[in-house]
Amino acid sequence: MSNPLINEKWDLLFVYASCNDKDRINQFRSLVDYKNNLRSKFCVVGDFKYYTNGREKRGGNGVSRYKTVPTFINYMGLVYLDFRGPPMTWSNRRDGQDHITERIDRSMASTPWGTTHSNAQVFHLDDLGSDHRPLLLVVDSTF
Repeated sequence: MSNPLINEKWDLLFVYASCNDKDRINQFRSLVDYKNNLRSKFCVVGDFKYYTNGREKRGGNGVSRYKTVPTFINYMGLVYLDFRGPPMTWSNRRDGQDHITERIDRSMASTPWGTTHSNAQVFHLDDLGSDHRPLLLVVDSTF
């Protein structure tokens, strides 16, 4: 029996958002404009430099000031992909009271992609020495 998903075409975008508010806003605007060139099924993975609430940040002070990302997600029509593994994806790699961790790396997809790939899984892998945990997107976990 053949699998119709084998030859399916979809787009995968990788994001590395700027720490600079103005630059990040321009990056997101460019991606929203670029969406017109994408297939209806697409996935977006990367470092968005934001967390959604206090549960996605440990240590340091304040709440996220990056309000542009939820707007970007709405304009792009994205849904979050569930993940397995530690929730925090970034660490400042300091010790004690100076230690800060955040969930700023994300995997999202268009609704048609999520519907087609309902078995997809994202894994937050072990820290390998970078300040970010690697993300692994397994598109079809039935293989």
